[in-house]
Amino acid sequence: MFGKGTKVLFLIVVCTLIVSIACISQSSGGAPATSPATSSVEKVGRPIKMAILGPMEHTHGKMAWWGASLAADEINNGKGPVGWKKKGILVGDTLHPIELIKVETNELASVPDAVLAIERAITVDKADIILGGYRSEAILAMQDIAAEYKRIFLNCGAHPSLTKRIQDDYDKYKYCFHIHGNANLVVFPYKESMRVAIDAVKNLGIKQPNIAVIAEKVLWTEPVIKMADGWIDEFGCKKAGLWQPSVTATDLTTELTAIKNANPDIIYTIFGGPIGITFQKQWTELKIPTALCGNNQEAGATAFWNATAGKADYAVTYAPISRVAITPVTIPFWDNFEKLAGTTTTEIGVELYDGVYIAAGAIERAKTFTDQEALVDALEATDMVLAQGRIKFVGKNRAAPSDAMGLEYFYVHDRLFGPGYMTTVNIQWQNGKIETIWPDNWHGITYEGTKPYQIAPWAVDAIKARAAR
Repeated sequence: MFGKGTKVLFLIVVCTLIVSIACISQSSGGAPATSPATSSVEKVGRPIKMAILGPMEHTHGKMAWWGASLAADEINNGKGPVGWKKKGILVGDTLHPIELIKVETNELASVPDAVLAIERAITVDKADIILGGYRSEAILAMQDIAAEYKRIFLNCGAHPSLTKRIQDDYDKYKYCFHIHGNANLVVFPYKESMRVAIDAVKNLGIKQPNIAVIAEKVLWTEPVIKMADGWIDEFGCKKAGLWQPSVTATDLTTELTAIKNANPDIIYTIFGGPIGITFQKQWTELKIPTALCGNNQEAGATAFWNATAGKADYAVTYAPISRVAITPVTIPFWDNFEKLAGTTTTEIGVELYDGVYIAAGAIERAKTFTDQEALVDALEATDMVLAQGRIKFVGKNRAAPSDAMGLEYFYVHDRLFGPGYMTTVNIQWQNGKIETIWPDNWHGITYEGTKPYQIAPWAVDAIKARAAR
C-alpha cells in the first residue's frame, strides 16, 4: 500500500504526534491541557478590579491585603482549598482574572482620608468591587460614597449601625454587605470568654470575682462596653471599674497601675488596634495579678509574639478562626496564609480571603460584574462554605432561617451565626503558641485540639491569697 519512502515519512509523523501529546500531558501534570471546568470557554476578558481598602501601614491593612491576595491567586490559578477549578471568574463564556488594587485609607488617623480613598478607588482606579476598611467611623462615611456611586462594598467595621442603616434605608445602602464580626454578632464568643475566666477564678476560691474593663476609646467599643457591664451583673460579679485609653496610646502604665489598685481578679479587654500590643507587654512586665479575657485583635496572629517581645502568653481574644477544622477550608487556609505572610491571620485577613470568594461567587451567579443591582441580588443569595464557616447573609426585610442564632442582634446584610453557619472561636496564647479555648462543648461543639484556659502563675498565687482572706 505504501512505498518505502512513504512508510518512513508516515512513521516520522506518528512519532512526532506521540511526542507532542506526551509533552502536553507532562506540562499539565498529566491532566488535559484545558480542565473540564473551562473546556467550553474560548475567551479571556478584561480583569475584574477589586479594590482592597485599609490602613496599609498597620497590621489590619497588611492582613487584609494578604488575605485578598491569597484568594485572588487561588481563583486566578484554579487552585486552593475552596475547590475553585476555573482559572478566573466565569461570566457567560468568558473568563476574567481578578486584579487587586491596594488602597491606603489612613483611616485610623483620618476619616476624611478614608472618604477620599474610596472615592478615588471608584472614580480613578475604576474598581468594580470594593472590599475592606476597618474603623467603623471611617466605614460609615465610606458607605455613603459607595451608596452615592451605587458600588458594591463588602466592609469590615464592627459597629452595628453599619448594617442597621441598611435595614433602615435599604434602597440607598443595599450595595453594602458586612463581612466582619459586628459588636452584636460577637455577643456569644465575647460573653463566653468572660464566663470561662470567671469559672477559672471561682475554681481558685473567689466566690464573687471582681472584673475590670479596659477598652480603646472608639465607636465600635461602646456597645461591647454596655454588654460587658450587663454580663458582669448577670454572672453575679463585682465591677472594678472602666478604663478607656485613646486608641493611639503607646503607654498604659497609668491605666494599669489604677487597675491594679482597684484589686480586680479579671481584666476584660476590648481592643481592636495596636494598643492591644502595648497592653499585653506592660501587663506582663508589671505582673498585674489578674486573669485575662475579652478581645485583643492583635493577639490573633503569631506576629503578636515578636510585637510583644515574647510577652504574649495568657492573652485572650475572639477570632473568626484558629487552626482547628471549623470547615475543610479552615486549616489549609491558615497554613497557606502563614506561608504567604510569615504570620498567621488576624480576623480581617480571613474575612478578606472569604470576601474575595464571596464576590467571585456572586459575579458568576449574576453573570455580570458591572450590573450592581444584579450583584446585590446575587450576594443576597450567597451560600458558601469558606474558611470561617457556612456564609449566608441576613436578607432584605431581615429575612433569615430560623435555625440561625441571635437574629435579634443582626440586621440586613450581616452574616448568619450559630451551629451550621459561623461559630467563631476564642483563643489564648499558651507557652508561646496560639491555642483554641472555646467552643468548649458549646451547643455540642468542641473542635479537636481545644485546650483548657490558663491563668498566669503570678496571678494564680495572688488570686488564691485574696480568696484566703
